[in-house]
Amino acid sequence: MTPAERNYNIYHKELLAIVKALKEWRHLLEGTSLPVQIITDHKNLEPFKASKDLRGRLLYYPGRTNGKADILSRKDEHWPLGGGESQALLDPTLFIASIEPDEVLDNRIRDAYLQDERLTHIVEALQRSDKVKNWAWDNGLLMFKNKIYIPNDDSIRKDILASRHDNIAAGHPGQFRTMELINRKYYWKLLKKSVNSYVSNCLPESEGFDAILTVVDRMLRMVHFIPTTSCASAADIANLFITYVWKLHGLPSKTISDRGPQFNLAFLKQLYKQLHIKPSLSTAFRPQTDRLAERLNQVVKVYLRHHVAYKQDNWAGILPMAEFAYNNSVNASTNQTPFYACYGFHPRFSIGQQLDESVPHADERANQLQAQMDKLQSSVALANKKIKHNYDLEHRAPEDIKVGDKVWLDARNIKTERPVAKLAAKKIGPYKVLKKEGTHAFKLELPHTL
Repeated sequence: MTPAERNYNIYHKELLAIVKALKEWRHLLEGTSLPVQIITDHKNLEPFKASKDLRGRLLYYPGRTNGKADILSRKDEHWPLGGGESQALLDPTLFIASIEPDEVLDNRIRDAYLQDERLTHIVEALQRSDKVKNWAWDNGLLMFKNKIYIPNDDSIRKDILASRHDNIAAGHPGQFRTMELINRKYYWKLLKKSVNSYVSNCLPESEGFDAILTVVDRMLRMVHFIPTTSCASAADIANLFITYVWKLHGLPSKTISDRGPQFNLAFLKQLYKQLHIKPSLSTAFRPQTDRLAERLNQVVKVYLRHHVAYKQDNWAGILPMAEFAYNNSVNASTNQTPFYACYGFHPRFSIGQQLDESVPHADERANQLQAQMDKLQSSVALANKKIKHNYDLEHRAPEDIKVGDKVWLDARNIKTERPVAKLAAKKIGPYKVLKKEGTHAFKLELPHTL
């Protein structure tokens, strides 16, 4: 008890014990469908919720007999001067970064616990008052080493990262400081990796945009850099694709993307289905399928780093020049510029007299384009062969595994909630092979707990 609580009289001390008991068992009592009954041996507590006579502590005086109060509450200078027009006293830029109240975020975290099956056994154990090392249950929140543990919910984790990095009060700090700001209150597995990835891909806001959507043709190597926002939904990404890509090139027969939340949303999958596009998402822990886009992200960063303004807030306007510069540069795989591979001629690069070029006959032009395409396909095939050769030198040969076989699954990259990773199983299974993806990847029949 606190010093103030020790000064309570007997009645209030007995009532304090009930209050503290209700707080301790709140997570059990709020969800019960049965009425909660409190049994006490202190008779005077029984009617404490009933109406009571306040024993004269509040007295009513009519206004005409209480002139002093009327004078204080109705002084002339307290009345508005007129107009009643509200004005914002703070600069509008201060309202750009909104901060979600902790209560709202905490409620989202509580709801997310119900969706994360990997936390179920820990939550149930703590609710039974069992002791679990480093874990605790506090007011409906799962605590890991006195920090709120964030369940496997990308939207919540992204909002926390944004509040500790993008917010005007955070000031876009580096990886170390962003990590420290988050770790004061929150924790989740691979937190450092999430922070490093978020900060390294962070862009200062420019014309309302804070992210770049990179679209590249794997055959021609033509690229489009599209300004967007980090919170773009699946519908937003689909709209950008139609606006910037489809109108120029039509629909692709196949797309390859990273496993970002935008491409995993049901809306975009349904859109792909309606447009007869076969999505081919990167296999987990084997990100070779989107390495081309990753390299392009590095290219555009280098370009922007050289040409962006001091405050780095004009990069959105520079993206068209970055796109033109890349598409007008020779690609090492095709030995051609993406622009020439697509259109069959080089773009006009500067103002001045151009060399006269004779216009070929239609049939000659068609043959020229066909020869150009054949040469391009040969170059891409040769480049892919070299890439495969270099990859095979560093990786093992494909296993002779067939559909229907049972295999063990390497558990090093499987997230579990077991207290000590070094004592956990290195391999789990065996699980049935449902489908073969490429030469090294397989789709397995996994239990719902994974």
